Amino acid sequence: MSVFKNTSYWKWAVLAFVLSGAAVFCYFSGILLPFFRPEARAQVTPPERIIDTGAVVWVQETYDICEKFGLPCGEPRTLTGRERLILNGKLEEDARTLYSEADGWRIDWGSERVLFSRAQTGLCPYHGSMWHLEALDGEDVVAIYVGPREVGQSGGVLAKTDIRVSRLPADLQDRVRTGSLVFTDYDEMVGVLDSLSE
Repeated sequence: MSVFKNTSYWKWAVLAFVLSGAAVFCYFSGILLPFFRPEARAQVTPPERIIDTGAVVWVQETYDICEKFGLPCGEPRTLTGRERLILNGKLEEDARTLYSEADGWRIDWGSERVLFSRAQTGLCPYHGSMWHLEALDGEDVVAIYVGPREVGQSGGVLAKTDIRVSRLPADLQDRVRTGSLVFTDYDEMVGVLDSLSE
């Protein structure tokens, strides 16, 4: 008994042959080809990022000298008040005008949070407004160094004085040699230097 004597098999075979031929014709003639090209597929664009009023917004600035010496700064701070209000409803491109990549800012987006961060050289404003007295390298004179004692001479020399370390009282000599005379008030430091030079 032949398979083709049954007419239903015969109809299916012809239909399969015709559909195969049509598919080959469409492929080579380019009718369906655009649908298989990657550029013809629908482009999925990410939704516009917007800073929602309920989002927590942080700003973090790190400074290389502070990080090198493990100083307690560079933690993210939460924006509040006017700083925060001006970001409400801002699109990502608008936020980038305030915190631009040209100024070293990076924006990290998260669920209900945004972090603006950048790394800078030198000392942070807090530690950069400190000074300590230390003996100038290889010399017997007192120098004013920028930054707290922990950074040593990495903050740079603000000024060299004429005060000889060896002429100071023993306890002050030790404090100068160890850099433990630290000031956060410039006028106070000048007053101490004046008293040391007498």
